[in-house]
Amino acid sequence: MNVRRGSLVVLLLAIAMFACRADIGTTGPVADATPSQQAAAKVYVAAEGWSFRYPASWDRVEGSFIQETETGKTITFESEATTDTELEQWIASEIARKLAATEADNRLREALSVTEENGLTVYRYAIVSRMETRETVLRTTVFFDGSRRYALYAAVPPVTEEEYALAVGSFSVAR
Repeated sequence: MNVRRGSLVVLLLAIAMFACRADIGTTGPVADATPSQQAAAKVYVAAEGWSFRYPASWDRVEGSFIQETETGKTITFESEATTDTELEQWIASEIARKLAATEADNRLREALSVTEENGLTVYRYAIVSRMETRETVLRTTVFFDGSRRYALYAAVPPVTEEEYALAVGSFSVAR
């Protein structure tokens, strides 16, 4: 881990300790998509050449999201040119913003993790959001190729862990 990533992790831990209480729930890492989901999936391809797969039953595709209109299941996404320093500041501010939201009791469920996958740096974290009796996990995965960030977001439920895993696990950037 380089010094910048180490600094980001320390900053995020400080934000988490200050802005939220530890969550005791038991949600592990994102589940794998099933083989049948992989086989029956559609492919979203952005103008910049990046792509990911999504469930075949999802019928609405827009510039910033895909959706199954019958159920409201939605995965949103965005892409923007950035530097690694700007990216890490943006991720820290996004986590802080989500934890500070007042419309729900938001807590860090899965701390920020940083891995290297298929030549991309991948940042992942999850926030659990509680409103009255309903609990939703807000998943964020950010891919970074050195000059552009590609972010995918989903609320689980209604999106299932397997549906989100299908999109994240199939993400690729044309080079």
